[in-house]
Amino acid sequence: MTRHTKRVIGAVGIVLLVFAVFIGILFATGVFNSKETQPKQPTDASSDQPRQEARDTTKEESPAKPDTSAEDEAKKLDPATLGTVDITPVSLTVSYVKGVGGFEYEVLRASGGRKYVELRNEKLIGTKCNDDVGVFVSIVEAPNESEKATISKTTDVDGVQYGLSVASPTCTSDPELLQQYQDAFSKPFGLLKKLN
Repeated sequence: MTRHTKRVIGAVGIVLLVFAVFIGILFATGVFNSKETQPKQPTDASSDQPRQEARDTTKEESPAKPDTSAEDEAKKLDPATLGTVDITPVSLTVSYVKGVGGFEYEVLRASGGRKYVELRNEKLIGTKCNDDVGVFVSIVEAPNESEKATISKTTDVDGVQYGLSVASPTCTSDPELLQQYQDAFSKPFGLLKKLN
């Protein structure tokens, strides 16, 4: 090989190495993330205006059955202590006990077009689990048999069953705060209603 050929091969090798490092950085920063999301909307404790985004996942459908115990428990709460948030992508109004602070939600899509909502707070994000986003509860539309194993409460809204799934304290950085958020959304879950 001539000196010129060696220089060309060396230059091509350097360019390929720089390109590989650049692609690696893009993957590490999530540029090639396949999630389809809507812009997030910030929230704080005073405004109670949640953030929303949506992405597709896969889950199966199942028939709905009403659960009146959640409604009975919710009716015992003082209405003055409750706040509500409208989750427009799923046309639901969710009630919660005031005082827990800010939160956001993400609307996710399951198989067959069903949607479910994850409620989150960044203070609950822990370092023990990969991709922890601080989920404290999820509201699942028409939970299927496998999802029912994680459901702690159900309620019937216009003939559709919704289940409340509370997150395990395994991942969170603050189990006590997690419990406060879960209680705030679990107690009034029976007041879940369609958005007017």
